[in-house]
Amino acid sequence: SAAWEIDTEGEIPQYKKQVEFTLMHNLDALTTTAISIEDVELAVAVFEAGISYDVEKIASSRQVPFTATHKLSNGGAAPFDYLSVKHEIQEHFIPPEKDEIVFKKNGEVIELDPDLIKIYPEDSESTQAHEIVIELDDLRETDMGMFEPNDEITVEYPIIADKLTEGETFLTNAEWKANTYPRGEPIVITEEGEEAAVIEVVHERIKLLRGKSVHATAEENVYEVVLKIVNNSNHNVTDYTVKDAVPKGFEAENFSMEYAETEKLEGKQVLIWNIEEMAEGEKVEISYVIR
Repeated sequence: SAAWEIDTEGEIPQYKKQVEFTLMHNLDALTTTAISIEDVELAVAVFEAGISYDVEKIASSRQVPFTATHKLSNGGAAPFDYLSVKHEIQEHFIPPEKDEIVFKKNGEVIELDPDLIKIYPEDSESTQAHEIVIELDDLRETDMGMFEPNDEITVEYPIIADKLTEGETFLTNAEWKANTYPRGEPIVITEEGEEAAVIEVVHERIKLLRGKSVHATAEENVYEVVLKIVNNSNHNVTDYTVKDAVPKGFEAENFSMEYAETEKLEGKQVLIWNIEEMAEGEKVEISYVIR
């Protein structure tokens, strides 16, 4: 437009409206970054544990010892720095002493510090339940070392059933834990309830039938002696002793089962056999010749 002039008579000219301006920067930047990550091996932790007993049944009305065996194995690629074993032993059963607990790693006996083994309460009364706790922490700093892949640990100890009644049972209630180093979420295995191992209590009736027969042979003054034992009990019979006396003036030979020892009774030689075990319904026959 054409130039124009205005005289404000000495006053400073102003706009009729106040206008504010904001200066905005427009910055374009380009950044380039390089990251180098080394290969990391992710080890898988696999922990297995369980318990077994050396008996399936317990005889009633007597003290019956049996052995509990825990088996722990590392089937993965990660070592474990922490292990624990817990086993609840119900009332009417006598727990082991600390020095009766045998700890093995890969078949080698490891002497544990007694302070690592806890038995609650600290007595041998069968009138109340007990809990056995073995806790091993910071294994990397011990002579035993960490629980490495393919390692196996067993924990064995005796338990005594204290004169139970027929119909009672021994129920398993056990827990095992393992953890790595550094610590992560522990692996916990439990065995209890219907899926746990159970030992039944039975009333054992010992009923054995014994018989003896003597037969003349073709030789004069030579006889065959046959001893027969039949196990008619409702269970296996163990450590059974058989005795038979040889008549005066005779000597025994040709044994079908070698005797274990002899003794004297009223001038006669008594032969003694020890039968380690007879299954339910089993028949055992021992024969020999006297002359």
